[in-house]
Amino acid sequence: MGSFSMLLLTVLLACVGPDPVGSSLQAPWGALNLPIADGVVEEVSAADLHVVYDDGNESSVNRLGIRFGSALERAGWKLLGSRSAGPMTELTYSKSEAELRLILSQNGKRVDVQVEFK
Repeated sequence: MGSFSMLLLTVLLACVGPDPVGSSLQAPWGALNLPIADGVVEEVSAADLHVVYDDGNESSVNRLGIRFGSALERAGWKLLGSRSAGPMTELTYSKSEAELRLILSQNGKRVDVQVEFK
């Protein structure tokens, strides 16, 4: 493959970005039925999930917080507490002996949602 072809392939791959994983996430995330279909999964591991939404408006953090919180509660997680600071909101949930944090932040139209086990 020539230099130009490699450069073109690199540029195209960079423009595509991460694959939207949707409901095909592996454990433990797939079982939670989180509302990720409209977002792009930027990072996923057994302990951390990071989803980005680029269609944000003033109510996006609240709307996504409700959607993610409802999915967690349907999966048996209980809200322990929340705190907000500027454009960031953090919610803590528990289930049995486990805890997780739901962190939502907005910068312009971009909304980042991170779910992580503590």
